[in-house]
Amino acid sequence: MRLNAALLLFVFICGLAVAQEEVSSSSDGIEQEIKRLPTVITCDGPLNVDYNNNIVILNRNVFVEDKYGTIKADKVKLTFNKDEKRIERIEALGNIAIEQEDKTANCEEAVFIMDNRTVVLKGNPVVKRGTDTLTGEKITFYIDENRMVCEPGAKLVIFPERKKDTKELSIF
Repeated sequence: MRLNAALLLFVFICGLAVAQEEVSSSSDGIEQEIKRLPTVITCDGPLNVDYNNNIVILNRNVFVEDKYGTIKADKVKLTFNKDEKRIERIEALGNIAIEQEDKTANCEEAVFIMDNRTVVLKGNPVVKRGTDTLTGEKITFYIDENRMVCEPGAKLVIFPERKKDTKELSIF
Protein backbone atom coordinates (compact mmCIF):
# COMPACT_ATOMS: atom_id res chain seq x y z
CA MET A 1 0.00 0.00 0.00
CA ARG A 2 2.76 2.45 0.97
CA LEU A 3 4.70 1.62 -2.20
CA ASN A 4 1.69 2.41 -4.42
CA ALA A 5 1.03 5.62 -2.50
CA ALA A 6 4.67 6.68 -2.84
CA LEU A 7 4.69 6.00 -6.57
CA LEU A 8 1.53 8.00 -7.08
CA LEU A 9 2.93 10.87 -5.05
CA PHE A 10 5.75 11.17 -7.53
CA VAL A 11 3.22 11.95 -10.22
CA PHE A 12 3.32 15.54 -8.92
CA ILE A 13 5.44 16.51 -11.88
CA CYS A 14 2.51 15.73 -14.07
CA GLY A 15 0.71 18.72 -12.62
CA LEU A 16 3.30 20.93 -14.25
CA ALA A 17 2.60 19.36 -17.59
CA VAL A 18 -1.09 20.18 -17.43
CA ALA A 19 -0.62 23.89 -16.96
CA GLN A 20 -3.13 24.52 -19.73
CA GLU A 21 -5.72 22.08 -18.40
CA GLU A 22 -8.94 23.70 -17.27
CA VAL A 23 -9.86 23.44 -13.62
CA SER A 24 -13.23 21.69 -13.35
CA SER A 25 -16.06 24.16 -13.65
CA SER A 26 -17.61 25.24 -10.42
CA SER A 27 -19.60 28.12 -9.09
CA ASP A 28 -16.84 28.62 -6.54
CA GLY A 29 -15.14 31.97 -7.21
CA ILE A 30 -11.73 30.71 -6.07
CA GLU A 31 -11.61 28.01 -8.73
CA GLN A 32 -12.58 30.54 -11.37
CA GLU A 33 -9.72 32.80 -10.25
CA ILE A 34 -7.24 29.89 -10.36
CA LYS A 35 -8.18 29.30 -14.02
CA ARG A 36 -7.10 32.84 -14.82
CA LEU A 37 -3.69 32.70 -13.14
CA PRO A 38 -0.96 33.26 -15.73
CA THR A 39 2.11 31.22 -16.52
CA VAL A 40 5.11 33.54 -16.22
CA ILE A 41 8.36 32.65 -17.99
CA THR A 42 11.54 34.68 -17.60
CA CYS A 43 15.11 34.23 -18.81
CA ASP A 44 18.37 36.15 -19.00
CA GLY A 45 18.23 35.76 -22.77
CA PRO A 46 18.33 35.70 -25.55
CA LEU A 47 14.72 34.75 -26.26
CA ASN A 48 14.29 33.53 -29.86
CA VAL A 49 10.94 33.34 -31.62
CA ASP A 50 10.60 31.31 -34.84
CA TYR A 51 7.16 32.28 -36.18
CA ASN A 52 7.43 29.97 -39.22
CA ASN A 53 7.91 26.88 -37.05
CA ASN A 54 5.87 28.02 -34.02
CA ILE A 55 8.82 27.71 -31.65
CA VAL A 56 10.06 29.88 -28.81
CA ILE A 57 13.49 29.21 -27.29
CA LEU A 58 14.43 30.78 -23.98
CA ASN A 59 18.08 30.77 -22.90
CA ARG A 60 20.05 31.23 -19.68
CA ASN A 61 18.44 30.99 -16.28
CA VAL A 62 14.94 30.15 -17.49
CA PHE A 63 12.29 30.30 -14.78
CA VAL A 64 8.72 29.10 -15.32
CA GLU A 65 6.09 29.78 -12.67
CA ASP A 66 2.42 28.89 -12.76
CA LYS A 67 -0.39 27.66 -10.53
CA TYR A 68 1.18 24.18 -10.38
CA GLY A 69 4.73 25.09 -9.34
CA THR A 70 8.05 26.17 -10.83
CA ILE A 71 10.63 24.95 -13.32
CA LYS A 72 14.21 26.23 -13.55
CA ALA A 73 16.45 25.27 -16.47
CA ASP A 74 19.33 26.49 -18.59
CA LYS A 75 17.20 26.39 -21.75
CA VAL A 76 13.52 25.85 -22.58
CA LYS A 77 11.99 25.24 -25.99
CA LEU A 78 8.24 25.76 -26.40
CA THR A 79 6.44 24.35 -29.44
CA PHE A 80 3.02 25.85 -30.15
CA ASN A 81 0.01 24.67 -32.08
CA LYS A 82 -0.66 27.68 -34.27
CA ASP A 83 -4.30 26.85 -34.98
CA GLU A 84 -5.30 26.17 -31.38
CA LYS A 85 -2.94 28.79 -29.94
CA ARG A 86 -1.65 26.53 -27.18
CA ILE A 87 1.59 24.89 -26.14
CA GLU A 88 2.03 21.37 -27.58
CA ARG A 89 5.45 20.49 -26.16
CA ILE A 90 7.91 21.85 -23.62
CA GLU A 91 11.54 20.74 -23.68
CA ALA A 92 13.76 21.82 -20.81
CA LEU A 93 17.53 21.27 -20.95
CA GLY A 94 20.31 21.59 -18.40
CA ASN A 95 20.28 21.91 -14.60
CA ILE A 96 16.53 21.35 -14.32
CA ALA A 97 14.83 21.87 -10.96
CA ILE A 98 11.09 21.32 -10.69
CA GLU A 99 9.21 22.22 -7.50
CA GLN A 100 5.63 21.77 -6.45
CA GLU A 101 4.63 22.15 -2.81
CA ASP A 102 6.85 19.70 -0.87
CA LYS A 103 7.95 17.76 -3.96
CA THR A 104 11.00 18.28 -6.18
CA ALA A 105 12.63 16.79 -9.26
CA ASN A 106 16.08 17.37 -10.71
CA CYS A 107 17.44 16.16 -14.05
CA GLU A 108 19.25 17.29 -17.19
CA GLU A 109 16.38 16.88 -19.68
CA ALA A 110 12.60 17.07 -19.24
CA VAL A 111 10.01 16.79 -22.00
CA PHE A 112 6.35 17.64 -21.38
CA ILE A 113 4.03 16.46 -24.19
CA MET A 114 0.59 17.99 -23.84
CA ASP A 115 -1.39 15.91 -26.38
CA ASN A 116 -0.73 12.54 -24.78
CA ARG A 117 -0.09 14.12 -21.37
CA THR A 118 3.28 12.56 -20.63
CA VAL A 119 6.37 13.83 -18.86
CA VAL A 120 9.78 12.25 -19.47
CA LEU A 121 12.77 13.00 -17.22
CA LYS A 122 16.29 11.96 -18.33
CA GLY A 123 19.86 12.70 -17.35
CA ASN A 124 20.18 11.43 -13.78
CA PRO A 125 16.58 12.16 -12.74
CA VAL A 126 15.93 12.38 -9.01
CA VAL A 127 12.38 12.82 -7.74
CA LYS A 128 11.79 13.57 -4.05
CA ARG A 129 8.90 14.01 -1.67
CA GLY A 130 10.08 14.71 1.82
CA THR A 131 12.83 12.17 2.38
CA ASP A 132 11.46 9.58 -0.10
CA THR A 133 13.50 9.43 -3.32
CA LEU A 134 13.11 7.86 -6.76
CA THR A 135 16.00 7.58 -9.23
CA GLY A 136 16.66 5.80 -12.52
CA GLU A 137 17.91 6.48 -16.04
CA LYS A 138 14.53 7.60 -17.34
CA ILE A 139 11.31 8.37 -15.48
CA THR A 140 8.12 8.62 -17.55
CA PHE A 141 4.83 9.86 -16.12
CA TYR A 142 1.54 8.98 -17.86
CA ILE A 143 -0.78 11.55 -16.38
CA ASP A 144 -4.17 10.30 -17.57
CA GLU A 145 -3.32 6.72 -16.67
CA ASN A 146 -2.12 7.76 -13.21
CA ARG A 147 1.03 5.69 -13.60
CA MET A 148 4.74 5.97 -14.16
CA VAL A 149 7.64 3.91 -15.45
CA CYS A 150 11.20 4.22 -14.17
CA GLU A 151 13.79 2.33 -16.19
CA PRO A 152 16.46 1.04 -16.18
CA GLY A 153 18.13 1.02 -12.81
CA ALA A 154 15.12 2.14 -10.81
CA LYS A 155 15.70 2.82 -7.13
CA LEU A 156 12.95 3.88 -4.75
CA VAL A 157 13.92 4.78 -1.18
CA ILE A 158 11.01 5.14 1.25
CA PHE A 159 11.43 6.22 4.85
CA PRO A 160 8.83 5.37 7.50
CA GLU A 161 6.87 8.39 8.65
CA ARG A 162 6.01 9.34 12.18
CA LYS A 163 2.36 9.92 12.93
CA LYS A 164 1.78 13.50 13.97
CA ASP A 165 1.49 14.09 17.73
CA THR A 166 2.68 10.54 18.56
CA LYS A 167 5.92 8.65 18.93
CA GLU A 168 4.53 5.87 16.77
CA LEU A 169 5.99 5.15 13.31
CA SER A 170 3.69 4.74 10.34
CA ILE A 171 4.36 3.69 6.78
CA PHE A 172 0.75 4.22 5.65
